[in-house]
Amino acid sequence: MKEINQPVTDLNTFVRLCERINGEQYLAVDTEFTRTNTYLPKLELIQIASVNLMFCVDVPCISDWSSFREVVKASGTTAVLHSANQDLEVLEQFDLVPSRILDSQIAAQLCGAQKLSYKKLVEEYLGIELIKDQTRSNWSKRPLSSEQIQYALNDVRYVLPLFQILRDQLQKMDRLSWLCEESARLLEQSDYSLSVDNAWKSFTGGATLNLHDQQLAKQLLIWREKRAKLVNRPRQWIMSDHQIVDLVRNKPHSVQLTAHLLGKKRHRIPNWVSGVHAMLRVETPNTHLPIWISWRSLNSDQKSQVSELLDQINLFATEMELPASLLCTRQEAVETVCGECSARMFSGWRWKIVGSMIESWLEANDLMCGYLPKPLVPEFPK
Repeated sequence: MKEINQPVTDLNTFVRLCERINGEQYLAVDTEFTRTNTYLPKLELIQIASVNLMFCVDVPCISDWSSFREVVKASGTTAVLHSANQDLEVLEQFDLVPSRILDSQIAAQLCGAQKLSYKKLVEEYLGIELIKDQTRSNWSKRPLSSEQIQYALNDVRYVLPLFQILRDQLQKMDRLSWLCEESARLLEQSDYSLSVDNAWKSFTGGATLNLHDQQLAKQLLIWREKRAKLVNRPRQWIMSDHQIVDLVRNKPHSVQLTAHLLGKKRHRIPNWVSGVHAMLRVETPNTHLPIWISWRSLNSDQKSQVSELLDQINLFATEMELPASLLCTRQEAVETVCGECSARMFSGWRWKIVGSMIESWLEANDLMCGYLPKPLVPEFPK
């Protein structure tokens, strides 16, 4: 394999390299980025490897990405990434999300691997020990050191050889279609370009709130995401998750008290604080359905049902030598018991494996999941 040991900074050179890898069946792709004080990650380096060529690109130096866009969007090319979510998020900013991807970390999961980091898998399958001393390196500093460059290149150097082994193993296990389905899901879900209106979905503190406060928290989370994107600052810098919970629970009666809960000094209250205070005073629509559901929200009967369902899943997972969480997480089991059928196990390869068992279990527990006239509603703290 030809290896270019210096980051590509010249556009003409970059175009010629893209021409050389255009039409390859598989390309290993990885990224390095910084995200210390911004809402959006700042892409610094893209590493690319084919069977015959490996190089990295100094992103700030390249003004035209059309040649690489043509490569990754080609219908016959599949990009292989390891733990692809964050890479997809940064690539999306340049419209460089590949049309087809396969995730080597998911491939390892489906093969039953216990340790899923790139370093551990390369060591286990290829017998090569990687040095990961540049993990928290400053990728925005120029010039990049030779250690940084080698570290970055190593992140794609072994992706295709590793993937080849995992792919062959999955083919023998008749699970290759599972990998394709899981990898396609990453693109379909578009986690890397999460809409600001959906930002509330990943909030972990919501299930501890009553139904009215959940509505308020959702509004604040959407506002925070829009604000963070507007000023390009981390969302937690605008308002922390803990502060959101405090605000909706306490509902301060003045702008000054709202500012105090947000950690703002009385003589330096930003203008936006009054807008946040106004949101806390607005009546929310009455609802009997929760926005967030957690284990702690359930009554004792529902907790027993969740445990029973997870026991059934664990049996299947053990038999198939798969991590149980790959079939169904506890949160997905909680949502299932509460009548929500959006969990991954209700579609695709998971349903083929556990579908008949889940269907029988739901019927035995009088849970038709999503079709119940009166879905179970968890008990919330007052």
